[in-house]
Amino acid sequence: MQATLLPPVALMQQQHSAAMLWDERGIYTAFRVQDTDVQGQQIKDNEWLWLEDVCEIFLAPSNEPDSSHAEYQVNPSGTFFTAAFKENQKPAELPISHPKAAVNVQGTLNHSSDTDHGF
Repeated sequence: MQATLLPPVALMQQQHSAAMLWDERGIYTAFRVQDTDVQGQQIKDNEWLWLEDVCEIFLAPSNEPDSSHAEYQVNPSGTFFTAAFKENQKPAELPISHPKAAVNVQGTLNHSSDTDHGF
């Protein structure tokens, strides 16, 4: 497996980092996100998590444009969005069907009146 970290679309004022390991049982990722206003309002899986704070992983067997891929997102509430697509962008079966998350918020989730440190 090859891991490719893509540059952010826009320069961020806050620092983020990620690490990934894998073995025969699974893929393990860790994210550290500095965020002064941690938001995770979505609490039902497969809602539009990308509209607020979220960490995303895209897994693809190749770097070719329009190749098949799987997408996993988790927000600070521990809610998931998962999807997989074939080369023709038609839905596909997820390679990891039961993801798990442990999220630690440094601050108060969904309270914009104070300053958080991240998740």
